[in-house]
This record gives sequence, structure tokens and C-alpha cells, in this order.
Amino acid sequence: DADNTFTYELVEGNGSNDNDLFAIDNNQLKTNAVFDYETENSYNVRVRTTDQGGLSYEESLTINVEDVAEIEASLDIDGDGQYLAAVDGLLFYGYLNIRNLPEFLRDNLTQQLADNLINPDSGATRKTGNAIASYLEENMILMDIDGDGEISAAIDGLLAYGYFNIRNLPEFLRNNLTQQLADNLIPEDSTAIRTTGDAISAFMESYI
Repeated sequence: DADNTFTYELVEGNGSNDNDLFAIDNNQLKTNAVFDYETENSYNVRVRTTDQGGLSYEESLTINVEDVAEIEASLDIDGDGQYLAAVDGLLFYGYLNIRNLPEFLRDNLTQQLADNLINPDSGATRKTGNAIASYLEENMILMDIDGDGEISAAIDGLLAYGYFNIRNLPEFLRNNLTQQLADNLIPEDSTAIRTTGDAISAFMESYI
């Protein structure tokens, strides 16, 4: 019936093995993880749909992962083989703060970031403002840390910079602080698919 409305939810039951790797947002199935075809190429979820009258139907679905060319993206922003809060973290956070400025101003400020943060003797392969900007824009997936489809310095930039600062701490402390970052930076009404410390950490480490 064209007038029917339906809601969808992930439910436990036969074929729900991988429910925790997915979320349903606005009736759309989204991933909570970064998938690797070579590691696992299919996942199983169980979905229940309910109409406006309360009638429901459940079905197990198989999600297939496509094999695509590997993207050589990482959070080593300057390409020197290291992941440093004082360099990569600040380049990331700094660029997100200026990326929506007028082009001439953005280019000037990105060059200043590169000049001030990158050691000329570090072995970095990206040393200019243009190289930093091009790298991040070509790998935009890196900039959406919480997975809400938007790029925000106040959320994604601070999540990344904060995680860079704590990733080498003892595990129990790092986990606690990453959760605090998520709790303090991601709004409760956000559409983000990565809202926990564990999810943020897993995403960041997948690009390190």
C-alpha cells in the first residue's frame, strides 16, 4: 500500500552474527567498521521491518563486500613514516579549520602550516601546503572520523588530534580517554556511525 510507512531495526536471531558491525539510521543500513575484502567478504545481519499498524516481518540478509583497488590512504599526513600529534595531528586539525575559507587564503594558511610543522629533514614526502591539501582532499574518508557524512574541525579535527596525543598511552588509559573524547565531542543527536571510543580508535588505527 502506498500509504504504508515502515521502520527498520537490527534484531537478534538466526543470521544476526554481524549485527554489531552495522547500524540503521533513517531507515538506511550503515557500517560501523572498515571492511577488508581480503579478511572477510560477506556479513550477515537480521532486520525487522514494522508497519504503522504494528505488523512486523524479519529476514536475515547477507552483505557482500566488493573487492576494490586498495587506497593508499593513511593518517601520516606529511608522509614521513611517522604518526605524530605535533605534526600530523596539527596538520589534520589545522587544515580542517581552514578548508572552507576562500581559496587564496586557504592556500596561504595551509602553506604556513606546512612551513611551521614539517621538519625539512624529516624525510616527509608532502612538504608543501598544496601537497597537504591535495592529499587530504583526495582521501576525504580520513577526515570524517565519526562517520556522520560531514567534516568538522570541532568534531573530526579534535577527535583526530586528541587520539594522536593519547594513542601510545597504556591501553586502559588510552581506551578511557578515547571514550571521553567521543562523549565530549560527538553530539547526542548526531547521525555519526562511530560514537564510541572503541569505534573511533578502530577507525583511526585502520589508517595508521
